[in-house]
Amino acid sequence: MEEEWELVDITGPFQAWAMAQENNTLIYSVGSHVIVWNLDSDTKHHLRCHEYIIPSIIFHPNKEHFLTIESSKDPFISVWDWNDLSQVVIKFLPHKPRKLSLEYLDCCVYENMLYVLESEEEGGYRIMLWEWTGPSLEFIDIIGNENKDKAFKIGIMSGTNIFVAEKIYIKIWDVSDKAFMIKRLYFKSQIIDIDYSDEICAFCILLGSYSFIIVNSLGVILKKFSQSYYSFYVCSEYLFLGGTNLQVFSIKNYQLISEMMEKPLKIIQIIVNGGNLACLKYENSTIQVVDLENGNVIRVTAYHGTKVVGLSWSILGNFISFGDENCVYVWEKQEIGWGLEAFEMGKEEITAMDLYGEIMALGFYTGNISIYENMQVIGYQKVCNAKVTDIKFSQSGVLVCAFSNSLIGVFNSSYTQTDTLLQNHSKPPNDNIKISLCELIDYHDSLILVCSIKDPRTLSIHRVSKKTSCKAIGFTNISIESNFIDFKMHISGKYVIVSLDIEYICIYEITTNRLVGVIETTGILSIDTSGLYISCLQINEVCKVQIYELGTGELVTEMSRIANAFSLQWSYDGKLLAITSTDGKIEIWKIPEIIRHNIEKMLTTKEENIWEKFPIEYENKTIKRKNNMIKIPRDAYIDNSTFADKVVSLIPKKKPVYKPNVFEMPNFRVSEVVRTKNSDMEHVIIDQKINRFYIPELNDETIDSKQEAKVSYIHKPQGTKNALDLMDSPVSLTGKSYQRKKVHEPVFRKIDIGKDEPISFSKTSFKRNSLRSEKRNRFSGQFNIDIDRNFE
Repeated sequence: MEEEWELVDITGPFQAWAMAQENNTLIYSVGSHVIVWNLDSDTKHHLRCHEYIIPSIIFHPNKEHFLTIESSKDPFISVWDWNDLSQVVIKFLPHKPRKLSLEYLDCCVYENMLYVLESEEEGGYRIMLWEWTGPSLEFIDIIGNENKDKAFKIGIMSGTNIFVAEKIYIKIWDVSDKAFMIKRLYFKSQIIDIDYSDEICAFCILLGSYSFIIVNSLGVILKKFSQSYYSFYVCSEYLFLGGTNLQVFSIKNYQLISEMMEKPLKIIQIIVNGGNLACLKYENSTIQVVDLENGNVIRVTAYHGTKVVGLSWSILGNFISFGDENCVYVWEKQEIGWGLEAFEMGKEEITAMDLYGEIMALGFYTGNISIYENMQVIGYQKVCNAKVTDIKFSQSGVLVCAFSNSLIGVFNSSYTQTDTLLQNHSKPPNDNIKISLCELIDYHDSLILVCSIKDPRTLSIHRVSKKTSCKAIGFTNISIESNFIDFKMHISGKYVIVSLDIEYICIYEITTNRLVGVIETTGILSIDTSGLYISCLQINEVCKVQIYELGTGELVTEMSRIANAFSLQWSYDGKLLAITSTDGKIEIWKIPEIIRHNIEKMLTTKEENIWEKFPIEYENKTIKRKNNMIKIPRDAYIDNSTFADKVVSLIPKKKPVYKPNVFEMPNFRVSEVVRTKNSDMEHVIIDQKINRFYIPELNDETIDSKQEAKVSYIHKPQGTKNALDLMDSPVSLTGKSYQRKKVHEPVFRKIDIGKDEPISFSKTSFKRNSLRSEKRNRFSGQFNIDIDRNFE
């Protein structure tokens, strides 16, 4: 099914990136996707085989292959051919039962040796050694293991030494024969980033106080820079430091060579291809590709800096999004992809948004509601001081707003408040009150159905008439079987679809409150404009999108391997599906052709009373309580191998311990010896159950022959290290090439003019270590580094 989906565009933060030195190509990862961006031709090639976030991408020393690695619960490495971008091999890391995904995952390569650092969310990490000879990748051994500490970076110092960076420690390991730690360096401030320079044989370290120092392996500070920096990159000859501008130093004598890209923004990440190109990541979620020779910006791309809270499509194919900040992002459709323009909407936090033509409504945390047309304020309302939790436009432009104190405000086309619907909650006000609208147009009147939450197991549907100046003329309550996750009104006005927390989607008929259909899945819902299909986003560690046909409840298509998904929204024409995420990622997918054809046919024909001719009536109308207990067959054994999907620990049932009554007399039995023909005491068997000695009757053959010892056989676990090669690899979609028009740098405009206060970083001072602590650390192999020491 996934082969029928096509990725149209994707934007989001770069989790990992690498640049090829031979040609101007940038490889980066966004979520579970790998994008190959040719900077000369501005073309992109999409690679997809991973299921979770990709934190590391590195090239092989032969420059003919590169690998990507994911940080899921069962992470694996994928090796790619650089010439034709084909997938060469997939290898899973040694299995380890874990409840959470990895917090950090890093790797480095020296000649044909690949070192992989795997750090757990709950604490502890391990170091693995692999042999990587181009297209071949073989696991060798686990050379390091820590139970409590966390590490985030691993690097090469020489052919025999590697380093591992923890929060305030640098541990140096000797891997020449048998891996063991030989030295540990201690820092007073947290280590943000670290790298090792072979040219000067020293560490380049960025500390938590935004100070940058160079330290050798003995713990001696060679150079301390006076300015504050937020990123760095070191290569064979140069050192690049990023502050509010980009500074290039000579790595040998620390002399400043050039200074460029002066901006009032912080450069938080730098990568250089070893030639004349550098990629700079700014704090405003903008990435620029800069020519180091003349300082010109060649390419620019931008994305959401925070969680994408809401997204709304326009009829023309544009969309608007917002996050946990005070900015609105306007995405305008171009020939290929979408261009981005950001607007700062004052200093208040935006909590809700919707779009109707060229009119945009915004709800804020303080309860304010602002209406804009072409980014010009045309209306302003404040019903109460409660947070605006949801905003929706009806089909005719009626605005409905929900507040955290259970109020629902209805506005007419002039956006003046006309009525307020009160919700009587059985519990305290919920901060997550949502609404869903459906407008029924007749010759005499236009009826708006407003569905909202009354309590966790009850939905209220209010009927608002435009003929009576948007006054409420009645309501209906619908009781559901369990707590809801999401709900949507059908365009026919006859049904409400509710997603429950017991892994069911229930369809209720509004007039009769009758359950007419059940779909065995759950998640975030979205219905296309024709009403034929409903999409469901299953939010797990690896999210999945499923599309069902509402008339029959059958699964039409699905698409998985989406990382950190949060919500989804159909476009007006039903051809595209936008998927937002919690890390600022937005994916635009083209729906399979058969679904697009059916939606287009439904929208063009505009057949009336289609849902009265073909009402929703499923055969499955029962809700069964699901038991999440794992049932194990009686004669089955537990599979603790690499291929086990579940790790189950069986605890043997404790035998009841006999506790004699204090008044009970012990039952003693006199020992009885029974002798047979042969009374050799070497073959006496003691029966401990009845306290009785028994001497078996032995013949000559038994005495001469040796008795075989009883062996307790242990079942060998299924799967070995070599069996990892035979494991089925994830399905790899055909990479689709798409071109993007040159994207201009995002324009940031302030609607509410006001100056922000400058941010000042106070210098952190540290006391010198006492002579006693220096002596103690000298013998313990631990070094305390005082970054305030003056070195000329």
